[in-house]
Amino acid sequence: MPGFLKGDISGIQSFIFRIASRGAARQLKGRSLYVQLLSRFCITHQKRYMEQEPEIIYEGGGNFYFSLPTPLSAAQLYEQSGHINQHLAPLGIYLVLSQIEVRDTQLNSAYGDCVQQLNAQSARDRQRKYQQLPELFQPLDLDQLEEPDW
Repeated sequence: MPGFLKGDISGIQSFIFRIASRGAARQLKGRSLYVQLLSRFCITHQKRYMEQEPEIIYEGGGNFYFSLPTPLSAAQLYEQSGHINQHLAPLGIYLVLSQIEVRDTQLNSAYGDCVQQLNAQSARDRQRKYQQLPELFQPLDLDQLEEPDW
């Protein structure tokens, strides 16, 4: 059964528009280009680490859709997005990879339904985006914290 995968780069709007007013036009252009190149990088990264050649269905606006001969395992999705997210987290940007399994003919005959189902899965996965960063949820040892110099 084939897989239908979506990559969603979230946080790009706040990343693009979180700039100072001085030189804003240049910074907007630069950040917009960065997001476009980031999307291309994510696609290239996914293709490089997949055992199978995906068919790119759509790429734009911080989203991309792949058709896969066989679905990826949850561990593969976790590993691939986790590697990229380690580098994106300081920028407030996050890659969410979601997938559903589809019947062989379903992408052709009921493409709209597949996209709707995949988008719903992606929305659920975005709600758990920090699941890949368990260090955020570790208890703090208050005795180890330094007091601020006020």
